[in-house]
Amino acid sequence: MKPAYNHVCLTVGDIDRSVAFYKRYFGLKPVRRDPVHAGPRVSDMTGVAGGELKAVFLSDGDFVLELIQFLGESAVSASACPTNQVGAVHLGFVCDDVRAAHSAWSAEGVRFVCDPIYSAKRDRWSIMLRDPDGIMIEMLEHAALTDEQMATARS
Repeated sequence: MKPAYNHVCLTVGDIDRSVAFYKRYFGLKPVRRDPVHAGPRVSDMTGVAGGELKAVFLSDGDFVLELIQFLGESAVSASACPTNQVGAVHLGFVCDDVRAAHSAWSAEGVRFVCDPIYSAKRDRWSIMLRDPDGIMIEMLEHAALTDEQMATARS
């Protein structure tokens, strides 16, 4: 049996703030908001003793992003881990104009790691930014893989 992709999950500090961010900047719509999860099952599944959390699933119809926020004593307040730390993640999104997004979103207070970077090898602009919890997000003007590379993956 071959598992198939279902969703990506990020732990955030303020779920409502993160829902607003991903909806505003990436068009992800909240499609499922779970009641608070608590008890032994949560502790077993997360490895967090006394774990209590709320969860929201966002989607654009293709990509599914689950956001979870730990509550009460199970919550730990910290920023995202450094990019070079094992376990660090980043999300990748494609947009039409990285430089225009950088200009507009910078004016709205979105935190960018750098100015847009041009890759002559791939003939595209890209940029890295951080969500409200410091989680890295990459934006590219073309998909990370070519159609041929995707076809190879499907074969």
